[in-house]
Amino acid sequence: MPEKSLSEQLAAALPQALAQEPAVASALDRVKELELRASTLAAQQAFLERAPREGLQFPGDALKLLDAVQLTDLDAAYAELRRGRPWLFRPAASPAAEKLAAATPEMERMREAVKHGALSRGVHTLRPIKRARS
Repeated sequence: MPEKSLSEQLAAALPQALAQEPAVASALDRVKELELRASTLAAQQAFLERAPREGLQFPGDALKLLDAVQLTDLDAAYAELRRGRPWLFRPAASPAAEKLAAATPEMERMREAVKHGALSRGVHTLRPIKRARS
């Protein structure tokens, strides 16, 4: 069972009638806010201590061992999806996708030709004319 926070302990220690008063309720809310801020600052401080040692740039880069345990559940869900719904993992089989896949080598050849200066003769003859007009 997780340990109770300070605000929960205070609310449990106060009589119910006293906890309902506006001043006490606002003080308890403020204690909750301060606890949340303190936990955030502690997490940030822990990250700042780890970052140089582990070469981290963003807090999302720090994968904790506890997170790895949760990832095993995701692996099981992925395996279940892959087994139960294999069509989700098949490559796109639409006619347009097949046509694009067939045209890709031709498009790459044309790109390479343009990169290496193998433009058509008509383009070479038009270039000096365009430069003269500018």
